[in-house]
Amino acid sequence: MSLIIVSGVPRSGLALMCRILDDSGVEVVSDDTLTYGYSETAKLREGDSAWMRDIPDECAVKVFYPWIMKVPVTRKLEIIWMRRNSRNCAKSQRAFGGKSRWWIAKATKEIARINKSVPDLLRVVHPRVTEISFDELIRKPNDALWLLEEILNTPLVTKSVKTLGESINHATT
Repeated sequence: MSLIIVSGVPRSGLALMCRILDDSGVEVVSDDTLTYGYSETAKLREGDSAWMRDIPDECAVKVFYPWIMKVPVTRKLEIIWMRRNSRNCAKSQRAFGGKSRWWIAKATKEIARINKSVPDLLRVVHPRVTEISFDELIRKPNDALWLLEEILNTPLVTKSVKTLGESINHATT
């Protein structure tokens, strides 16, 4: 298995995916673990991608867009691109960021543009990019887990269905 990068725009389900991976035995590398969620590493936000060379394969790291575009092409990666309904994602960002209502329409268009173009751009240099829909993960978690098993070529056993349910319930609020 390769290093796993979980990416997408903020509030698109990155922390939920990291939690699923973590509960399945994949080590998620992070500066700190929040109550619900995983922070991306500050080094990458600051433009330092060299630290990624030291992360062992079979680990995962959360990398928000646009920082995913700075990930080095020096090793084989599995990129999981999380996408979410653009309007719902923008509304969630607004709720967490205190943005004004007019901002939602603008953000919805930008999120849709990012979700349409960025995965294809990433595939130019990283051929293993898989898109997973947050909305489908919520509606049909077993289908998403099956897809993850296919991507990672390993069975995923979450700690418990209750943990997955708690993660999904938190992600939808």
